[in-house]
Order: sequence, then C-alpha cells, then structure tokens
Amino acid sequence: MVGVATKRVTSSPSAGILSSLLMPASPTMIEVHSWALSEPLYMFLGLVGLWLLSVALSSGGKGSFVVSAVAVGLAFLTRYIGGTLVATGA
Repeated sequence: MVGVATKRVTSSPSAGILSSLLMPASPTMIEVHSWALSEPLYMFLGLVGLWLLSVALSSGGKGSFVVSAVAVGLAFLTRYIGGTLVATGA
C-alpha cells in the first residue's frame, strides 16, 4: 500500500518500488509486525480505505467509495483511534 500511495502521489513507478522496498526494511515496521497486535491490520485497512477514497473522489465511482467506507469502518473496529480516519476522510 505504501508503494501504491507513493506512486500515486509522485507519478513515478521507481519511487513506488523504492518506498515499498524501504517500508518492510524499517526496524520499526519489523518490530511492530513481529508482535501479535492489531496495529498492522489497522495500518493496512486505514491505508486501503484512504487510498480507495482518493480513487473514488477522482473517478466518481460509487463502488470504490463503498469499499473505502467498509475498510475505514473495519479499521475503526480494529482500533478506536480509527475515528481519525473518518475525520480525515470527511
């Protein structure tokens, strides 16, 4: 998701590939994903929800908007801090 977001923002496939390679190599990400916590799921669902929201807003498709709302809702259920995703989307 980091690679997709970076490619979308920069319009550079190489920047997307580089960011997707650097993200899992980060010591913080290795530590967070090695524990049995809800943060990795929350981060994934939050990024997917916000990415699909940007797709829905640029294309006007209702399907992406609905799936975005579902992903953000699941992220909210995973971690209560997910309410910030709702505020960001609004």
